[in-house]
Amino acid sequence: MKVGNFLERIFSSALWKILVVLVTVLLLVATARLLWSLYYAQTFCLGGASVALRYQQEIYFWGVLAAAALLLIVLAGFLDLWFGYVAARQFKAVTAAIGDFAKGDLSHRLGVERVGNSDIVRLGLVFNAMADRIEETVEQLKERDSLRRELVANVAHDLGTPATSIQGYVETLLLKDPEPADRRMYLEIILSNARLVTRLVRSLFELAKLDDSNMLPRREPFSIVVLSGDVVSRMEPQARSAGVDIKLEAREDLPLVEADIDLIERALSNLLDNAISHTNAGGEIRITFSQSGSSVIVSICDSGVGIDREDLERVFKRYYSGSRERRVGSSSGNGLGLAIVKRIVEIHGGELEISSNIGQGTEVKFALKSVKQ
Repeated sequence: MKVGNFLERIFSSALWKILVVLVTVLLLVATARLLWSLYYAQTFCLGGASVALRYQQEIYFWGVLAAAALLLIVLAGFLDLWFGYVAARQFKAVTAAIGDFAKGDLSHRLGVERVGNSDIVRLGLVFNAMADRIEETVEQLKERDSLRRELVANVAHDLGTPATSIQGYVETLLLKDPEPADRRMYLEIILSNARLVTRLVRSLFELAKLDDSNMLPRREPFSIVVLSGDVVSRMEPQARSAGVDIKLEAREDLPLVEADIDLIERALSNLLDNAISHTNAGGEIRITFSQSGSSVIVSICDSGVGIDREDLERVFKRYYSGSRERRVGSSSGNGLGLAIVKRIVEIHGGELEISSNIGQGTEVKFALKSVKQ
């Protein structure tokens, strides 16, 4: 293969073309000189033995030279024909593969031969790389289309339930005049369902923004400990009503992190909301921090019900419902909370890690780049 490629490079080079021209000129000169020597050898054959010998030597020299030049030209012609045949066969394979690919056979690939026209070999390699990328893109589009269909179905269900409830209670209020206590109860149910719809719409809108490929975090330095404390203070009433204790293990020696403070606040809120939702009364949630190289590790660990092992790989999928009674994702049950957190961490260049044991709780960790001192 290496010899074939070497020869192909030589025969396709400009130097080889110049050499062929020179050999052709040499053949013409040698042939002309040979004919001249033959003619004059017969004309001056009576000029003595020395003259005849001299012409015989010239005839032999120019004859050998002409034969060698002719042999080289014939050999070059055969080699050009052979490489032309190989190139035509390779080009035919490329066109056939492109035709099959255009008909929808995205799995078709070229068995690229390393011997032959180097340009066609490169074309085959580029085609295979392009086909791999197109097939991967098509699979991603199919997966996204499937997720979109699932998302639409789940959104229709999640919006339909509170909308039906709101409609029912509003019709009840319009058809009859209930007692003040009943009226207040109906209005509280309507308000609760309206808030549920608002949370779902807000989550969908936020997820759509985060999915934008042009979405870039607005990085700024801040204290992740202080931000976590603010989020804990805001979530404390919800945790208290659920009988869950939140412990924040603050550290004063941690450096500032550089990230989008609004997005990180949203991620922390979603993680705490999810932890509270899946922790029984009397349980606790611990928020800890550690430093690893140029990053600060944030860990949120709860003593809740835990997640099945088979659910861990799918827990960040949108609208994924875990095998347990409650949905994994957020307290509202829309299954978007952890998907939003995952996307927030990804656009910061990190990865969300989760570990869990049934009956022992769940730990979620992510890293943020610290500010260079």
